[in-house]
Amino acid sequence: MNLQILWYGLVGLLLAGYFILEGYDYGIGILLPFLSKDDRERRVLLNAMGPFWLGNETWLVAAFGAMFAAFPRWYGTFLSSLYGFVLLLIFSLILRGAALEFRSHRASKRWRGFWDLVICGGSIVPGLVWGVIAAALVQGLPLDAQLRFVGTPWQLLTPLALLWGLTFIALFALQGALFLRLRVDATITMRVERAARRLWIPALFMVVLLAIAGAFVSQAMLRLLVVPWIAPLSVLVPLLFFIAGQLIQRQRWWLALISTSLSMLCGVLALAMSLFPHLLLSSLQPTWSLTVERAAAASSSLVLLTWVALIFLPIIIAYQTLGYWIFRKRLNMRSRLHY
Repeated sequence: MNLQILWYGLVGLLLAGYFILEGYDYGIGILLPFLSKDDRERRVLLNAMGPFWLGNETWLVAAFGAMFAAFPRWYGTFLSSLYGFVLLLIFSLILRGAALEFRSHRASKRWRGFWDLVICGGSIVPGLVWGVIAAALVQGLPLDAQLRFVGTPWQLLTPLALLWGLTFIALFALQGALFLRLRVDATITMRVERAARRLWIPALFMVVLLAIAGAFVSQAMLRLLVVPWIAPLSVLVPLLFFIAGQLIQRQRWWLALISTSLSMLCGVLALAMSLFPHLLLSSLQPTWSLTVERAAAASSSLVLLTWVALIFLPIIIAYQTLGYWIFRKRLNMRSRLHY
């Protein structure tokens, strides 16, 4: 059981890393049409995330890989129930990656404008899809006693799913603005600062609104507010966003980015704690829900996976840290641009 809890927590940490790091990639894509006035400025914005976006997506691959290896039944039920939405998420990531590579291959204004729209759309769609997934996790899925999905995809498009999706988009946009402020040293810097100052209040509002509205329709989200050992972690989420806003006003950009990142980490951990010991909730019958114990792989498999993680997870972290160190130099309008 200790290894099961360890891997449950590890999947949560991997997802948190994905939301924090890939979140600013999405944010840059969302803000791309609003922060740039010409093609050169758009290229500067895209190159700010250029060396990192593929490595950031590694965290999503690692999270799904850990889910498949440690909790195969969770992986199978999750993907079969949310197949269409997961496929839409993957398709949007593929299109966004293709757009980043293709847009600068031709100097045509229409060509680059089309791919810029694809980048923006491919950054908005994942936020909406993750909203549907998060709402399904906290509200439950129509699963029968054999863990078969017996509903329709349209049942998952609830008001809470839309609220989750809009919250993700707001958080990603703020994360993107803060990251750009640390990466870009050009004429767009003032626009980036203005965007960060305007975004933190809507982001904070969306987080608070989501917590209050979610508590009325989801027992898991209600636990975030009333369970003594979860509530303090939940309170940290809006508190850290408020602190980030104060840091933005004081132009403490590094600390503001750290504060929003910690807030997202606390949010993922609090949600995981509120769901435990369940992985998937059945909205038809609570006793049909999938628990950590029922979904976990054999103990021998978890032991082997733990050794593999101890070897390869530090390598992934070291590789990404080295990449951020190598490409730490700020970009400006005279920088050599790839995208």
